[in-house]
Amino acid sequence: MKYRVVLGSGHWWVFLPGWALDSRVFGYMKTEASCLYLDQLCLPEDVVSLRSLFESYNISSYSIMGLSLGGYQALSLCHEYEFAPQQLCLMGLRDRYSAATIRLIKRKLERDGMGYLSSFYRSCFSNGGHGVELFSSFLDRPIKDLDLLNNGLMYLLNAHDSLRVLDVPVLLCHGGADQVAPVAKARQLSTRLSWPIHLFSNGAHVLESLHLDGLKLGG
Repeated sequence: MKYRVVLGSGHWWVFLPGWALDSRVFGYMKTEASCLYLDQLCLPEDVVSLRSLFESYNISSYSIMGLSLGGYQALSLCHEYEFAPQQLCLMGLRDRYSAATIRLIKRKLERDGMGYLSSFYRSCFSNGGHGVELFSSFLDRPIKDLDLLNNGLMYLLNAHDSLRVLDVPVLLCHGGADQVAPVAKARQLSTRLSWPIHLFSNGAHVLESLHLDGLKLGG
């Protein structure tokens, strides 16, 4: 389990990235809090290591920022593994990914992994070229990372199981120009689970420059 720590104030933000992404995707977000940046988790395998990491840094007062796959994993940590953040901020979520969608992505990865990932990164960021440049390391080794990518896809296939009412405050953050998780899907999710949604009209799937200390539930 790869991670990076930046110490700040007493409260913590824990960052969980989306599929085919890693902690660099959160690099432009701003907060005075301490930050734990994680690369893609494998659940349940990484739960014990994550608990140990929390104990090592005495992480008790924390919020979780989860992007797409990381958002579903954040919900699973609460529902299934008794993690208790003070709030969840979930970015780029949709109600579900169909089996047909997952099969299509897997076929594209097998046929032309570099081409598909380049297209995916362009769709994730407002500045598509920046996304390709930032995650060029994935493009350099798509075959090596294929198991990790497929693991994430299988998680996404069943991720809708985690979309249920939670005893933790949840805020949805969503880009109005999100091509991966269309905003209409996020609105449906917000209505169904009574989770407030903060819309960024020109934002893409990745909202790079959020000021986390200014985010308010219901804002």
